[in-house]
Amino acid sequence: MTSSLGDALSALLGDGAGAAGDSASGGSGGKPGGRGAGGTALDGLSGDRAEVTDVLFRVLGDDAPEDAPGLESTLRGDIGLDRLGIVELLVRCEEETGVRFDDDAVTGMKTLGDVVSHVEAGREK
Repeated sequence: MTSSLGDALSALLGDGAGAAGDSASGGSGGKPGGRGAGGTALDGLSGDRAEVTDVLFRVLGDDAPEDAPGLESTLRGDIGLDRLGIVELLVRCEEETGVRFDDDAVTGMKTLGDVVSHVEAGREK
């Protein structure tokens, strides 16, 4: 018998919280191009940070903040992604940047800066 999706994601992301403690704030349903496509939240951002932030806004959809979160913003606490939302963010980042997130990398992703740094390092190879 297989474990639940929440248990599998919990093991993948390396936190001990059960699926019942998650909010349902993650998900797709965003506007194409993210909130930043209109020119406000992504102004002043460039390169990999702008690209990852744009993906984040599309994952958050209507729950996206008006301003871009800082690199030190935690994915779960500050930004409000649940485990599934984090996985969706990383999968979309893989698709759009071409940089792979292996299991070891995923377990270390705690902040937006961690994701941006991983994309930057992957592109330097």
